Amino acid sequence: MRRWMLVLALAAMATANAAVVKVAKAGDRWQLLRDGQPYVVKGAGGDGPKAELANLGANSFRTWGADGLEKQLDQAERLGLTVTVGIWLGHKAHGFDWHNAAAVAEQKERAKRNVLAYKDHPALLMWGLGNEMEQGQEEDPVMWGAINDLATMVKELDPNHPTMTVVAELGGRKVETIEKLCPAVDILGINTYAGAQSIPERYAKAGGTKPYLLTEYGPPGTWEFWKKTPWGAMDEPTSVEKSEWYEKAYTANVVDNAKQCLGAYAFTWGNKQEASATWFGLLLPDGCKLNPVDALSKLWTGKAVEDPCPTVEPLVVDGPREVAQGATVKVALKASDPTKATVNVSWILSGEPANYNTGGATEAAPPTYPDAIVKSDVNGAELIMPGPGRYRLFAYVRNGRGSAAMANIALNVKPRAVASDPTKSLVVMGEEGVKALWYPSGYMGNNGQVTVDEKCAVQPHSGKTCVLSRYGAGDGWAGVVWQNPANDWGDKPGGWDLTGASRLSFWARGESGGEVVSFSFGLLKDSKFRDTGRGELKDVKLTKDWQQYTIDLAGKDLSQIKTGFCWVVAGQGKPVTFYLDDVSYDGIAEAASPAPPPATAQAPRGELPLAVYDEPNDKLPWIPSGYMGNNGAVTMNAECADKPHDGKTCLKVDYKAADGWAGVVWQSPANDWDGLQPGGWNLTGAKALTFWARGAKGGEVVSFSFGLVGKAAKYADSAKGELKDAKLTTDWQQFRIELDGKDLSRIKTGFCWVVAGKGEPITFYLDDVRWE
Repeated sequence: MRRWMLVLALAAMATANAAVVKVAKAGDRWQLLRDGQPYVVKGAGGDGPKAELANLGANSFRTWGADGLEKQLDQAERLGLTVTVGIWLGHKAHGFDWHNAAAVAEQKERAKRNVLAYKDHPALLMWGLGNEMEQGQEEDPVMWGAINDLATMVKELDPNHPTMTVVAELGGRKVETIEKLCPAVDILGINTYAGAQSIPERYAKAGGTKPYLLTEYGPPGTWEFWKKTPWGAMDEPTSVEKSEWYEKAYTANVVDNAKQCLGAYAFTWGNKQEASATWFGLLLPDGCKLNPVDALSKLWTGKAVEDPCPTVEPLVVDGPREVAQGATVKVALKASDPTKATVNVSWILSGEPANYNTGGATEAAPPTYPDAIVKSDVNGAELIMPGPGRYRLFAYVRNGRGSAAMANIALNVKPRAVASDPTKSLVVMGEEGVKALWYPSGYMGNNGQVTVDEKCAVQPHSGKTCVLSRYGAGDGWAGVVWQNPANDWGDKPGGWDLTGASRLSFWARGESGGEVVSFSFGLLKDSKFRDTGRGELKDVKLTKDWQQYTIDLAGKDLSQIKTGFCWVVAGQGKPVTFYLDDVSYDGIAEAASPAPPPATAQAPRGELPLAVYDEPNDKLPWIPSGYMGNNGAVTMNAECADKPHDGKTCLKVDYKAADGWAGVVWQSPANDWDGLQPGGWNLTGAKALTFWARGAKGGEVVSFSFGLVGKAAKYADSAKGELKDAKLTTDWQQFRIELDGKDLSRIKTGFCWVVAGKGEPITFYLDDVRWE
């Protein structure tokens, strides 16, 4: 009985600490009331340091989901911030079916668990149900009915915090549909960019009666931007120019339409590779704030910042921005610091995606070309342009005090001009003695059943030999790729520049007739070194007689073709034998070497000793973002005051499951599992990774390691190390992973722990984790 009384008392205390947030209307004015006091949301969304957000005058931030929420809520409470907690809802584009009752029920149950877990937290402001999940089904009554059902449940579980759902802009009849089908949704969240200033007028015209929040706003997105180059790239505004977009969006809604707009969350607090490395980021990767942050801080506080960012004007190119490979491009820069202090400028030339993603997902960082920049200073840069393709040159202007400005400009290198000559051909497979440009080394599928004879003398189409290919199985599938270099699936530079080729042609026949084979080239799309063009002839039915087949190359980028030819067969109930001859790229007589590969951006030098975990702060070099295994059973308290080894706090780790396994990786940048983004630290000279650990009971078994991003990744860990199955005691012990002989030039995953369930929950503590 006493136990239950204690539980009830603790629950009552938690509820008492939670702020009561209500949406109220007085006359024609909506207000958000927090513990009875008017509350205007002044904040941002993103993974940047929240302490800095609070210092600049913000009072809130939003999340898109509930991952790692407990830590974020606790930090928000310490900083005096509130949190709009996102409950992620399925998207049609991601395969979620709102008409699947079981999937909707499971989603509702997951939301219920999150609401019950966090409804009494003092930092909770409101619940954000979904983010742009309406796209592709804006007026679907089934979806909106399910969202209203979800909002009804949330209000029953937690009557002390309002509900909101978040949509992408106001197109079509979505506002009318939400008004009609979602009475349990208290607030409409609107993600808007170029159209933010006109939201008050358009929302009223659409029939919006609910109060609303700007849940994302910033500069125009690439999907709505009007300034394009002749080759389709976007002319991104400078960081100074972007400030105006944030100012006007905030003023038009939060200030001038205060009777209906409850506040705004700027996008994005941090940095993000989307369209470019800087399009939406309010911070640079090193934490430096950009000009829009100064503008936001003034809007939030009513006062200008004491130490403003530098200023920068758009970059100016001396001559054309579209040039040939090897051309010299000179770019001028005008930048200064308002305090008249000296600024420093870093220049980066990066690749540019061929198409801009409009779905909001973080993109892989494009390659960089540091060797292309031959001269640079605070006044400009001079470049020798690499091979054909789209590029973007960035100028980052820093004042050395944590503030920066940014300008960039799109450039383009045209493919080399080669006229196609129908009388010429470049041989892929020919007679013995002809130089081989690609090699039949890429065996796929059930390759043990594959035979390739390049010197077959059985009825060649021309000359003395042809290529016999045989798949000996009656089921499954197999294929062979002609590669350059041999056995390379995109990890090495190579291939050939076939610019000017008009078609890929080949002759083929079947041993019996009726054999079905697919032919293609250009298989490498997402690898480190890829094919720039691709083509296919699918399910060709061969005859016993030689026939010619062609793949048209018109309009294709042939500047780097690493996989010059490929065949694939599926089992046809019996072995398949066919012959190939006179495979060639027509229109050219010789191939050129492709442009040299981009240089990989170097990792910044880490100053030793470099801490992984020390006293909590927002500026540690690696982020504990890589949750693995049964991660729902993991909690980490970075401010545990229970007998730290040194200082005031240590890191407490709880694995609450009795079986399974889990782990956490400290990553740079956060959430980069595949090594697609630059990051990490150059720790050359470090002798050991050291840390102190103890168990709550003693006997806990934990494995520790670093360097989890494999060497095949674009940005890989240059070394790895492990201390497997360390047995902890109740006393602090120091552990070491020795580093002698290891290449430490890029360490992206600076630390990792892994535990396996042993029949009961596991608790252990870490402190003073550092590279020395």
